Amino acid sequence: MGLKEELAGTGLSVSVVYPGPIMTNSLTSRRIIVQGAKGKMGLLPTSEIARIALRKTLAGDGVIIPGFMNRLNHMLMNIIPLALKLKIVSKAVKKEIPYSSMPA
Repeated sequence: MGLKEELAGTGLSVSVVYPGPIMTNSLTSRRIIVQGAKGKMGLLPTSEIARIALRKTLAGDGVIIPGFMNRLNHMLMNIIPLALKLKIVSKAVKKEIPYSSMPA
């Protein structure tokens, strides 16, 4: 967002996309699947993420969060206490650890 501010008035624009879960390859897909329904809540097709990101980038949006569940999750993670946030994220990461070293 700092870069967006630095480029203000130059005709260039910067957008940051928080896409949520994306089924990009078999390893990433396994990591999403192991999280169960919670891991799939914000899942959108990559073409939909790209469509939204491009449209909002061209509209000049600085922060782009495709999908209602991803926006809700982002909002909740910004308002919950850090200690609870760390517990939630740590629990999710611990589920993924066995899949992090598997070949894709």
